Amino acid sequence: MKFNKNKRGFTLIELLAVIVILGILLAIAIPAVTKYINSSKKSTFIANVREYMNSASAGALANEYPNPVAHNDATLIKFKVIYPKLERGGATSPYDGDWDLENSYVLIVNAGTPEDPNYDLYVAAIDSKGYAIGEGSTATFIEYALLKPNNVIQIPAKTGVTIPSNKQLTIASVKDGSITITNEVKE
Repeated sequence: MKFNKNKRGFTLIELLAVIVILGILLAIAIPAVTKYINSSKKSTFIANVREYMNSASAGALANEYPNPVAHNDATLIKFKVIYPKLERGGATSPYDGDWDLENSYVLIVNAGTPEDPNYDLYVAAIDSKGYAIGEGSTATFIEYALLKPNNVIQIPAKTGVTIPSNKQLTIASVKDGSITITNEVKE
């Protein structure tokens, strides 16, 4: 067997240079990809929550749920009631956590008067992994029109969304005063 002296392989220095360049490229690419994946999950989280809200709105239009009558009166509907009627979406969030169907809600609020009702939708949602709709570090009700991906936060799953026993909610985006829950849809 003849040995060809003209064939050269890579030197150790060349191999190390390639490895260092690949390492630098990965160090730059991994955070960007991770940020993109998280942004996509947040957008999907919002889209899933909007499916629950759209289903609740359709149910209210079809008189499946009672509409609130007086100004700032509200109808509270648990995700548990809405879930069987969803056209799309499901029981899991994009973070692979099950929706907390018992402690996630759609709120239909009459922002108008009894004679001229104007219904606004609010949502408070949380999954079993602690991802929720909220502001800061608190799960809270957010108006449909104000929902955006940065409203998806992670909180301790046990804190959840709390409904006061007096059924009086103060929500930052309500224009004048607090909301009184007059109808709570039972399953």
